[in-house]
Amino acid sequence: MVSTVNLIESIVGRLGEEALVRIPASWDEYWTLLEEMEGEPYQIEYINGEINAKMSQASDNHETIVMNIGAILGNAYYDKAEYRVMGSSKIIYVPDCDLATNPDVLVMKGESQLRPRAKKVAGIINPYLLVEIQSSLTEEKDLAFKLPCYKKLDSVQQIVYVDQNKPYISTYTKNQTIHHWFNDDYDTLDMMVKIDDFEISMKDIYHKVVIL
Repeated sequence: MVSTVNLIESIVGRLGEEALVRIPASWDEYWTLLEEMEGEPYQIEYINGEINAKMSQASDNHETIVMNIGAILGNAYYDKAEYRVMGSSKIIYVPDCDLATNPDVLVMKGESQLRPRAKKVAGIINPYLLVEIQSSLTEEKDLAFKLPCYKKLDSVQQIVYVDQNKPYISTYTKNQTIHHWFNDDYDTLDMMVKIDDFEISMKDIYHKVVIL
């Protein structure tokens, strides 16, 4: 096992030159590192047997979309007492994949169920809806690793991917009756996106976003 000090030094050093650092590590090494680096300006995830680390500072487009969607969903669920909208500081844990990640926006239904841990860092295992804002840096891991893992969580009803540089949203919605996932894509600003039981305007999601 690599020492936590060496892992931290390696990550911090490499992030000075690399946008995303990937280091093979064990599950226990990830959790120990996460606890040691709590409060530091880095986002640390565990994906496919690797620690993925990047600076927590995101692009203007990314943060604008996060705030837009957070506000829209917050209003949509405002009078629904059992639903709560949360941000990226929450860790989602997928036991079947040993995946621990921070979606950009998530919706909870009911109380949060946490992966038991002796220390305070723990992952939520029962999210209701997940939103990821994609860039060229994150698109591959979002679709190749996160998507199939997210689908393994029984509580998840919908997964939403939003491109931060152009009007493009892809949703994956679970049909509980036939136990199947349906994919819908939206690629123009005049379209309405079906998120949960709501119709949301693409223009509202991309409000004040600089389209590249």
